[in-house]
Amino acid sequence: MEFVLCLPVLLFVLALMVDTGSKSCWKLRGVVAARDAGWRTRWDRSSGPLGNPISWPPPAEMGTDATGPNARLETPQLNHPVVRGPTLGTILVRSELLDQTRGGLVGYSGRTWTPPLLPKLGAKPMNQQHPLIDGKWQYPQMGIPQTNWHRIPYIYVLPQTDPSLKAAYLLAVAAIQMAPFRRALDVLDRDEEIHAWYGSYRNFHPRVTFCDYDLQRVATNQRASLVRRIQGGLYTHKPKNGIPGTLTRFWINMYTQQRAVAIQSGQLGQAAALQALIELLQGYLDTLP
Repeated sequence: MEFVLCLPVLLFVLALMVDTGSKSCWKLRGVVAARDAGWRTRWDRSSGPLGNPISWPPPAEMGTDATGPNARLETPQLNHPVVRGPTLGTILVRSELLDQTRGGLVGYSGRTWTPPLLPKLGAKPMNQQHPLIDGKWQYPQMGIPQTNWHRIPYIYVLPQTDPSLKAAYLLAVAAIQMAPFRRALDVLDRDEEIHAWYGSYRNFHPRVTFCDYDLQRVATNQRASLVRRIQGGLYTHKPKNGIPGTLTRFWINMYTQQRAVAIQSGQLGQAAALQALIELLQGYLDTLP
């Protein structure tokens, strides 16, 4: 008698457990389907009909809708002139590229769920949404060829340099490349003897620490310092020999290494020749200012 009285209650509880598990499962499937619908149609992916995945069979539906502006992005920081412009001094800001008022999209999914064991409870709609910020600031939309390119030339309309300066620069480069003494300058950055010993080239060019397009200003303020760094001289803190001294010390060090290897390998004649070169270079070094 007790079993007969308890059996309907037990069966009802068991049915509720099964129906609750089924509803939770389909709710989770709906969340996944809504997320998939949103992310698979992001720019610049296909926005065409891709069809429902196997786990989301008809008559269930899924898709993507556009959304309006996101109020949470309406912040004073994003309305700063650096982003919104219209200008930064003489620089024009392309504010349409970083427009936070553009809407995004929302992926949605929906199906009608009927309890499998208690269908008399009635069908229930199960709709899920997955909002997504889209159409904002992707580098292809800004016209940037690659993601590692600088953004500044595309976000801002920068002042253009005088075309004559560009032409003068190209002429100067061509003059250096075609100069008859160009091969004599290889020692500064493409010396084959250094490459043969170390496996790479060494750059001995003086570092230029200024950037200026005014030739007169460069000649007045920078030329003397640059020439002095090249030729060498006595500075207030320690003596320097400029590029000639740097090259001489580098070659002395390289020949010293080669001499040590020659001695270890028993090539005494080559070691003696290298020692003579070292002494010659040391004599040149002693004569430098």
